[in-house]
Amino acid sequence: MWAVGKGRSQSGHGMLLANPHLRWEGAQLFHEIQLTVPGRINVTGATLIGFPVVLIGFNDYMGWSLTVNEHHADSVYELELNPQNPNEYLYDGGMLPLRSTSFSIDVKTDSGIVKRTETELWSHYGPIIRIQGNKAYAYNSPNLANVNFLSEFNLMAKARSFTEFRGALGMQEIPMFNLAYTDRDGNVFYLYNGRFPVRPKGHDWSKPVSGSDSSTEWYTILPIAELPQLYDPPSGFIQNCNDAPWYVTTGESIDHTQYPAYEGDSEVGWRGQASIRILESAPAITLEEIKKDKYSEHLLLAERLKPELVELARQSQNTSPEMQEAVKVLEKWQDRATAQSEGAMLFVKWWDEYRRSTHKLFQVDWAADQPFSTPRGIGDPKAAMTALISAITWSKTTYGKLDVPWGEVHRLRRGNLDVAVGGLSAMGSLRSIAFREGPANRWTGIGGDSYVLAVEFTDPPTAFSVLEYSESSDTQSKHFNDQLKLFAEEGYKQLWTREKDIKAHTERAYHPGE
Repeated sequence: MWAVGKGRSQSGHGMLLANPHLRWEGAQLFHEIQLTVPGRINVTGATLIGFPVVLIGFNDYMGWSLTVNEHHADSVYELELNPQNPNEYLYDGGMLPLRSTSFSIDVKTDSGIVKRTETELWSHYGPIIRIQGNKAYAYNSPNLANVNFLSEFNLMAKARSFTEFRGALGMQEIPMFNLAYTDRDGNVFYLYNGRFPVRPKGHDWSKPVSGSDSSTEWYTILPIAELPQLYDPPSGFIQNCNDAPWYVTTGESIDHTQYPAYEGDSEVGWRGQASIRILESAPAITLEEIKKDKYSEHLLLAERLKPELVELARQSQNTSPEMQEAVKVLEKWQDRATAQSEGAMLFVKWWDEYRRSTHKLFQVDWAADQPFSTPRGIGDPKAAMTALISAITWSKTTYGKLDVPWGEVHRLRRGNLDVAVGGLSAMGSLRSIAFREGPANRWTGIGGDSYVLAVEFTDPPTAFSVLEYSESSDTQSKHFNDQLKLFAEEGYKQLWTREKDIKAHTERAYHPGE
């Protein structure tokens, strides 16, 4: 997710790039929607099935996006059971009862629907998830009874200013997510959102903690003011690719020493580093540039390691024609996983072999004082050369050549449509696609880039989007795979938010009762 503000936007308007990644099936499929109640709400974006709100989107004034964060909010308590009565557990020198509740569910079996009754145990911390000997383990979370997150999303969608949007976030009902915000005035905001318990100090909360007395119990969550956040940084932008909150921008950022260890990760990955570099190198970015940058298939990992790999291959005692050919293929390759790339397959296979064969991947591991230039260098040259020989043999055996085009074997398929596509879910590619291997050593995309939204907050907003798997699941609909082809070609469709524009582009209208 990117939020570009007046300090980085060429027009001075805020710009938003939203790009959540989920699997392309079932309940993880996004649905693009536009909701209007005149005078009350006018919001456009995407949601998941079962959510009567927009989860990622924009209105006339502002927009927001989300990425998954490492929200370490849940705990497990180890309880000591009463030897004379296993339905009791020790707490502050006395005994508390385990509550038992039963429920029935209908289960579909080969012989039909049968009713099954289950029993669950509860402590005052929460449900019991395991019993081992005289120990019971209770799950504790601030989100067990949390049901008002839909109301918060609804208020976010109605906000007309940062003050109103920040007020909606103050409900603190959404249990997780990094959040990016920008608006018509060019303000940008980042929040490491979550419902984090105010935990007693001195305990390792990554493991079960003793629940035998009240010294480990927590009673409330951190207020939003104490969560990592950033408003209008001098850089003029914020971004996040599921990384730690300390690396959402360059220059003035968030000081991790001011927050508990369980708030945020410690590193920034390949995609985050690539994202930062693109934004930092553009002093006056436009919406068209953002739309193009989203489809970047540059592999930062290759940029860091390929020159050394080629040099190792040149200096090796292996002077076979295959090794010499591999050097030429890698030298010619431009470190991108485009559909036309003829070196990406060989490099990716080399990396897969190399990372499985050594415990020292890099010469310089990731370092907090060099967050955007590490890791780098090959850490195990001998293993690297062994892996390259293996990758050469595999490519020759599998495809009969070393320069097989990436898109020849990496495809998007839906219905009768089968198209080549670039991208990868690792190594820094901003076009993030996860593939599953299929027959004849071909790969099919199964997840990653799902909904892509690019908005500039002009009046009205200028907005474009693409939904990778298209909007309809009806195989007879012309909208069953139209956007998949658009996505493969690095394209977008324009969005309309005003009633007159929506009516002008309406394909079919429905009213209840018709």
